[in-house]
Amino acid sequence: MAAILSEREEVMLALIGQQTHQWYNSGDSGPVIQAAAAKGYSEEDVQLALDLLERKGYVKISFRSLLQLTADGYYTYAGANVPDFADLLRRVELEICKNQHTNNIDVTRTLQADPVAINYIFDMLCQNGTIDNGNHGEPLAGGGPHWYIMTLSPEFRLRCREILP
Repeated sequence: MAAILSEREEVMLALIGQQTHQWYNSGDSGPVIQAAAAKGYSEEDVQLALDLLERKGYVKISFRSLLQLTADGYYTYAGANVPDFADLLRRVELEICKNQHTNNIDVTRTLQADPVAINYIFDMLCQNGTIDNGNHGEPLAGGGPHWYIMTLSPEFRLRCREILP
């Protein structure tokens, strides 16, 4: 179950989510702090919100300057800020079922969708056990946002049988 976020946390999550589309994996907190300051938040407010978001599992903070949304953080951000995100999630699942795509690049190309959103959707599906990349839900070594599906959960395979004609 998602944690309840304060208004300040929601604003910070939205700002990080907007920056995520420029970084993909992680990025400097400077632009987030500047954007928050423009909205009237002090650096102390920002740091407190970031610490709370990290404690709730929505972001990872490295060295207090690099930020990375977790799969849960992106899901929460996208659900509130990305138009038709629920539909995109459904379309990704359908594409995996219907065309048996085994990687995020093929799904991105077929759906002509934002690669950052697709990568986070693959991350979410992997972390919740729907798909497995053979690396126990962790991104593959060697870096890069490349997700290869090794197996589908039995529940997802059953759902595929139900949603396909």
